[in-house]
Parts: sequence; structure tokens; C-alpha cells
Amino acid sequence: MGYSFSAILIRHGGDPRGLRDRIKEYYRGKGYVQARGADEADVTLRLYADAKHGWAIAAGDVPEEDECIRLSRGLKMPVIRADNFDSDALLLTLTDGKESEIVGFGEMEEEKPLTEETPMWDTQLETEEVKERFSEILKAERVFSEDALTELAPLIGFRKDILHIPMDEDDGEGPKPFCVIRMKDKLGKLDFLADKDAPPAVAEGSSSLDKISFDFYPTGGDGKGIVVLMIACGFNTDRFEIRKALLRPWVDGTCWNEEYWHYADIQRQAFKDGRSGWVMKFPDIEIPRGIKPEVHCVSSKRVYMYASDHSVILNIEPVRLYADSYEMTSWMQEKAAARKSGNPYSWLIAVYPAENPDGGFTKRYPV
Repeated sequence: MGYSFSAILIRHGGDPRGLRDRIKEYYRGKGYVQARGADEADVTLRLYADAKHGWAIAAGDVPEEDECIRLSRGLKMPVIRADNFDSDALLLTLTDGKESEIVGFGEMEEEKPLTEETPMWDTQLETEEVKERFSEILKAERVFSEDALTELAPLIGFRKDILHIPMDEDDGEGPKPFCVIRMKDKLGKLDFLADKDAPPAVAEGSSSLDKISFDFYPTGGDGKGIVVLMIACGFNTDRFEIRKALLRPWVDGTCWNEEYWHYADIQRQAFKDGRSGWVMKFPDIEIPRGIKPEVHCVSSKRVYMYASDHSVILNIEPVRLYADSYEMTSWMQEKAAARKSGNPYSWLIAVYPAENPDGGFTKRYPV
């Protein structure tokens, strides 16, 4: 039986008390308040820090990778999330609040993180000699993946006894924390959520300007199935086809796990008002319980985090098919004339839950 654990490292610049206060302030900004004890706490972080080491170690309710990015951004300090899996594999994810870079040690059963070039990690290494040593540690083979942490400790600047820090707060052995941070969710986990019996609904989130890509988040009860209508305004779709339409839900902090992607059942449609387009159905996607319609998604960071973590990204790729260069030229001239007349061609897109056509939204994109 190997050793598994998760912890985060936070650079504190020689000021552990300042880091403690900034972490508390970060959680206050998300809608948390100081908890009166362990039973009341929604978040507990045990901080192991001292002035001799430039990085603090935090154990307990360790933030997920996407939350580490937000934490790094809020603290204005780099953060490393360490995940060790049964002594077989160690993943270290460094973030600067904008991007992340992963290095891996041991056996990677799936996609092995790239370790040949580590530009973000290089910014945390002081000399060329240290960078060379870091590269050697990456390439070395070892029986227990967690041993890489003790090798990296003097290079990066965190405590070598990281492996002796108890993952369970009730474990009395091991180093004692510098402090224990306990925070309670002031809003309450359910205060901003829609009624369980409400019909499913979705609202528009952020969008891309140069392609048909935007996200949406739930604002009603739970349900299943999403329908998307794509309607041509000012032109017909005879020479168009939809190359791809998919939904990418956020799961465990990422929208790039293809296991959870949903591809549309796409059908051409002639609408009652004479316009043409497509109906795209995603019958199997689950719609989780969302925030109350009257609560705006940016009313607090806590609500925003919930909306972001339960959002879904829609991507549609319409393609214009040209029989020859003459037709292509004619189409471009037609588009230019429509734009000049003040009535440019556009796509009208409607998104709604399959169980509640009135619970969605519409948006336009230029052709």
C-alpha cells in the first residue's frame, strides 16, 4: 500500500503571518467568515510555515487546481498543488494566477505531463545550476514518487519534512502547524440556490467574439437535456453545414476531459417564419441545480465560483460550402451589400433546457 496525499505550497516572501492574514482575507472576499471551531468550519487549512523557508505548506481542505489559480491571483503569490498517488506518481501543478504548468514524477498511467520544457518552473529557480538539478530530478527514476519532494525542497525553498506532515488533523504525530485557518461560508451553501422543484433553466455567461463559442450556467432546478436553435437571419442556409456542435461541461476544474463532452444530434429545420437553420439536441447532458434567477452570478465571489464550476461551454462550427470561386465572390459581395445597408447577416442562437423552452436565452453572432 503506497502513500497518497494532497497539499499546496504558497510562496510567502518571508512573512508567514502576512500570508495567514491574506489567506483569511481571500476567503472573506468569497463570502466566508471566521469559524468558531472545527465543527462549524467549511474550510480548514493547517499552515506550516517559518521565516527560514520561502514557501509555506498548507494541508487540510486543499483547493482544487482551478481554485488554486484563483487563490494565486488573489494572494498575488505563486501556488503549487502537490498530488501523490499511492507512491506511484507525483504531480506538481504550479500556477501564477493566470496559467498552470504541471510536472510529473513516477508512472503516469494516462497522459504524462510535459517535462522537457518548464518555463514557468524556471522562474522559481534562482540559478542555472539549480535549473540543471531540477531537470535531473525530473528525469530520475525512483521507487517512491514522493521522494522527489524531499529532493526538490532545497531547490524550491520549502520544508524537507513535508512528508511527515499529517494529512489528518486528528493525527497527533508529525510537525505542528504554524496556525490553523478555519472559515465558515457566510452565505450558506444553499442560500443562493434555486428551489429544488423549480423547472430547469440556464443563463448566458461569457462569450468569444471571433467564433461561435460561449458558456452558460444553471439558474433553476435540475433537469436533463439541452436544445440549441441556430437560425439564419437575412439569408438562407442552402450552402451551409454544421461541421461540429458540442457541449463541454466543467468537471473537476476542467472542461477538457473528453469523457464528459456531448456532441449534438443535428437536424436542418425550416422555421414557421420562413427562416432556415438547425436544431441541435443534447439529450443526455445533466443540468444541475443552479443559482436563483434573481441572484446575479457576480453578486459575490462565492456565487460566481458556483456558477463557473457548473457552467457548460457550447461550440458550434458552421461552414460555408463554395462550388467554385465565382460563387465565393458572389457570397462575399452579397455579405458586403447587406452590411452596407445596415442589416448585416447574423446567426440567431437560442439555448434552453429540453424540459423548459421558456428557461433559456438568445444571442446573435455575425456571419
